[in-house]
Amino acid sequence: MKNNKVVLTYYCTGILDKWHHNKIMKANPSDFDTLRDSVRPDYDFVTFANELYPTDNKWKVIELSGPYKKPDNMSLYLHKFIVCYKWLLDHPEYDEIWIVDSTDTEMLATPNPKEGVIYTGYDAYFPAFGVYSTFLWFLGGWADGVYVPQGFGRGKRNGEFETRYLKDLHIKDRPYNCGILGGKRKIVMEFLEDFVDRLSKNDIDLEMVPFNYLCYTKYAGKVRNCATRMTLGEKDYNKWWRHK
Repeated sequence: MKNNKVVLTYYCTGILDKWHHNKIMKANPSDFDTLRDSVRPDYDFVTFANELYPTDNKWKVIELSGPYKKPDNMSLYLHKFIVCYKWLLDHPEYDEIWIVDSTDTEMLATPNPKEGVIYTGYDAYFPAFGVYSTFLWFLGGWADGVYVPQGFGRGKRNGEFETRYLKDLHIKDRPYNCGILGGKRKIVMEFLEDFVDRLSKNDIDLEMVPFNYLCYTKYAGKVRNCATRMTLGEKDYNKWWRHK
């Protein structure tokens, strides 16, 4: 590891994932082929995993054990950002940081982030906050004032975040997707500190609501879309990343 830029991914397998139809993902190095092959040579490529070993010397795998072990009662979606933040605190040599989804992400062009800007992508499924609540109502239901997606079981969603996200902010833009998160070190670490604090202190399973809450409140005006969508079947090389 010698670069001052890094791409971080998280790959916790063998665990029941109630948010994705109760699937149990098996570790498969080929899941990383697209992303690993796309990462530019001046970036270190690091994966946090519990059942995976690197297949080449360009790829560093850090075991999810010891200080990085996932607590039994913590969602892997929350643990991902907590682990990345902990590791980055011990690696100040990186002045450009990207935290991306492992199996459905591709670097299209060499990023050129500006200081003071958070880079991410748009959510693929809901076009605007203005109709987001209506979509949720038809797709799922409400339990104890908290939205529960249909077919995904009764996960924990914090009512405070949900209420502000859908009702108080009245955002007309698409929600952001934290499958891509990056930029220059200073603002990324500031954002992660705020993000991890919310993830650690609130009884929630998913990260998307507090992520967007931060994007549209404390970091409003500092967030930029840097990704195009794989689901559109296109590669827009004006963007730095491609994501589901």
